[in-house]
Amino acid sequence: MMLLVFVFDFPIRELLVVVQSNYTVEVMTKFFNFNIPAKFLTACFLAPLWEESVFRYAPIRFAQFCDTLVGKPWMLLPIVFMSSIIFGILHGSVINIIFQGVGGLMLCWIYLKNGNSYWSVVIAHAVWNFLIIFLNIL
Repeated sequence: MMLLVFVFDFPIRELLVVVQSNYTVEVMTKFFNFNIPAKFLTACFLAPLWEESVFRYAPIRFAQFCDTLVGKPWMLLPIVFMSSIIFGILHGSVINIIFQGVGGLMLCWIYLKNGNSYWSVVIAHAVWNFLIIFLNIL
């Protein structure tokens, strides 16, 4: 497990630097010097799996559990908005809060609309990352 963390730690850190630095030329050049499999693995597999677990699956399941205990659906909407805002904040600048925050809301909607399907939202997130990162190269 530690080997996996070490092997994939570098691309993830670099991806976070890219996202948090408002796409400066130097960092983008550094990021795109990765080999294609590492970019694909990080952006289209690892990031969607982790982010959807943390920002969609866990918070929404918690809200649904609390709503079941109380008997009224009062926690789901605030948690959806909070997780989407935090998702946007952790992606970088103020403009990212808006774009990734709205993207987070859309991913929440996909998750809920598909009957709490974790994999549907992971696939949607992976496709989004693929389009943003790889089509930007062309």
